[in-house]
Amino acid sequence: ILKTVTTSDIQQFESFFVNKDKTLNKIVLKILSVLKKITRD
Repeated sequence: ILKTVTTSDIQQFESFFVNKDKTLNKIVLKILSVLKKITRD
């Protein structure tokens, strides 16, 4: 059962993943900054 995929569907899909990616990046950056502080002390 194939539904035709429209451009807006793809854009929604992309923006969903971009948003997910941003939050993931923020989490990773926070962890990295904490690790840097620990190793610095």
